[in-house]
Amino acid sequence: MKANRILQILSLICAVGMFPMTSVFQSMAYWGDDFTFYWLGVGITYSFFLLGLVLLIVSHLRTYRMTFLSLATFKLLICGFLWTTFIILAGMSGV
Repeated sequence: MKANRILQILSLICAVGMFPMTSVFQSMAYWGDDFTFYWLGVGITYSFFLLGLVLLIVSHLRTYRMTFLSLATFKLLICGFLWTTFIILAGMSGV
């Protein structure tokens, strides 16, 4: 039971870590002559999403229960994914 709580907390850390990374990869667009660092930052941000989602799924498969923490983490992961996608689309459209 304690291992599931640790997995949920690690997933929450990944979900919360996505939001500061969106501002970081936006500033990474100005680091070089092309968008290499920008897309590297996007990849790291989406890696946070995937890692958080995998940890949450593993935690859920071990107990088959949805707790408040796991539900909140799932909502944060989805919001972070949508926000990151919005930032990418807005940046590529020139807005």
